Amino acid sequence: MNYLAGLMICEMESEQKAQKNAEKMKNCPKLLSCGITDTTYYGFYISQAGTEWWFEIPVEKPDLLGAKKIRIEMIQKLIIPDDFSFKNKNELIDNETTPCGSNCSKCQAKDQYYCTGCPALY
Repeated sequence: MNYLAGLMICEMESEQKAQKNAEKMKNCPKLLSCGITDTTYYGFYISQAGTEWWFEIPVEKPDLLGAKKIRIEMIQKLIIPDDFSFKNKNELIDNETTPCGSNCSKCQAKDQYYCTGCPALY
């Protein structure tokens, strides 16, 4: 299987909001690592090839994450260690709630991007 990765850099309003975003995203099965520096959240995500749209949404709509601005540095040719595996997928609270707590039924991207749900779950 082919993979890609993205380093998400979110400029938040405050250090508290950056910390809150890190806490919210920490259970995403696609997240390898995250952290904050002052008011900036950094998250390093890995996903299957073909899910580039998932990385594009927060750049176009930073308000979905409560950010002032989001930038993503993409890595298209990812070299994966032989013993690599994703974190265990979290169980859904219901059919609409993702590991980060977002409610897919209320997401504007669902229709705009023909989203079939959170890529963290498949």
